[in-house]
Amino acid sequence: MAARTSLDEEQRAAAMAVIGDEEGGMVGERVASGATAACAACREKSATSVRERSEWTACDVVRARESGNAVLVAHGSVYDATEFIERHPSGPAPILRALARDNTEDFDMHSARARGLWEKHRIGRIVRCEIHGFGEFIPPESSASCALM
Repeated sequence: MAARTSLDEEQRAAAMAVIGDEEGGMVGERVASGATAACAACREKSATSVRERSEWTACDVVRARESGNAVLVAHGSVYDATEFIERHPSGPAPILRALARDNTEDFDMHSARARGLWEKHRIGRIVRCEIHGFGEFIPPESSASCALM
């Protein structure tokens, strides 16, 4: 079976049903203040493929998710779980639910062996968007922030 490069329509529909309006709106709305499109600053910097960049803004993650990629963020690292979604031991539902939020808690609840599998899918790190900051994602520990903000 060929590796899947993005979520199929059925999985997207399932993801939207799971993450839809549960928490007051889609994740893109929370990141981009009512608009699901990524901000212009991030759009100009982004590469065409999920695997072509190592630095991701919150807007990049939202756009990749909207394009059908199962992109997760945990401890400031960005992971592409798209090809793993069908092989997840609990099925696709946990990953589909995870597309609505930061995934640090999900990462931490996994065993050391499972965290090793996450690392095989690591594609980059989250960086601050000039407009939206880190959005809903927990910034990496190495990100110094102003004490006044």
